[in-house]
Amino acid sequence: MDFFPTFAAFFPKRGKRITFSRKNTPKTSDDTSPSFEVAWGGVPSEWGGEAFILTNMSNYDKDVNAAVEVMRRGGVILYPTDTVWGIGCDATNADAVARVYEIKRRADSKALICLVDSEARLQRYVRNVPNVAWDVIELATKPVTVILDGAVNLAPNLLADDGSVAIRVTREPFSQQLCYRFQKAIVSTSANFSGQPPASNYCDISPELLEAVDYVCTSRRQEKKPHTPSSIVRLRPDGQVEVIRK
Repeated sequence: MDFFPTFAAFFPKRGKRITFSRKNTPKTSDDTSPSFEVAWGGVPSEWGGEAFILTNMSNYDKDVNAAVEVMRRGGVILYPTDTVWGIGCDATNADAVARVYEIKRRADSKALICLVDSEARLQRYVRNVPNVAWDVIELATKPVTVILDGAVNLAPNLLADDGSVAIRVTREPFSQQLCYRFQKAIVSTSANFSGQPPASNYCDISPELLEAVDYVCTSRRQEKKPHTPSSIVRLRPDGQVEVIRK
């Protein structure tokens, strides 16, 4: 599905009709470039909503907004995280999660990790968070994914067979802002086909994978730094701690 159809909006101060292209580059009716910046500010009319103009937005904000709109429509994105690049979607949307498995060529019997922007949001997805979880999250010196029992309000095919969820609070600015603006948990599985090495940077992502998703974030594409997957720790309700991956 094309998540960036051409649509139009009206800018009342200038009285000009502005057409948004697939690349989100506006042109006015008299072929002059508008002096304001345009970003996704709503849902295109084809989707049953309204589009509107936001001014003075950075490329960073545009990127976040575009990714959010795609996920709201059930789409799949590629985005930079606090670890390696990830494949993402709405973690509460079972159809979107199923598509991630399909794109990744991975059996859906293997659970997926999801990201949230804060401890408060984490509590929306776990029935009872053990006290030790807060210590692990607060004291961690690197990104750490915690596996917690009693997951709720998430897509069933995201979870392990025992109903647990692998979830992480991200502190990295882009993925944290993406989670915050989306207001939901976001799937975060490494940007690679199953059995292949994870993509530490944008330049490591397979061209085939880039074509398989609906939106590829533009932020942090120039980076060429070593990144590694997160640690994974299983936390039991009784406080027992099991390190799955250091």
